[in-house]
Amino acid sequence: DEQHFYAFYKACGYNYLEFCDLGFSQRPDLLPAYHASLARAVETAQKAGFEVWILLLAGMKQWDGPGPAGDPGTFSALDKAQLQTRLDRIEATVRATRGADGFTFFAGDPGGDPEGRSTIHDCLDFCRQVQRRVKAHAPSARFSL
Repeated sequence: DEQHFYAFYKACGYNYLEFCDLGFSQRPDLLPAYHASLARAVETAQKAGFEVWILLLAGMKQWDGPGPAGDPGTFSALDKAQLQTRLDRIEATVRATRGADGFTFFAGDPGGDPEGRSTIHDCLDFCRQVQRRVKAHAPSARFSL
């Protein structure tokens, strides 16, 4: 039960929470349950009086198993197949957590490309694609880069 943590955070003067989306580390068949849990966490924190944002670790590869979860590492957004897979999963996260107050795009370091081949323009294009999904599925949410 998070309520005792939320009461403590409020007593300390906090009014903002940011939840890190870890959907990239979940096997695809487990994502619906993960998204439902994240959506409940957002709603619970908001009911406790917090502004809640979701940190989207956009540049992470998607875990596909065989275990239920893992650390797949990063990918280059220049890889169109991996980019589309990641965008689809980010879109599912945004749909599930559309009640969040905002979403933050975080490409990673350096600029989201582990091979260092992409430019700032590639990163901004990736960001815009995520921003369009946020606008489409969570129109009242704010967005930051």
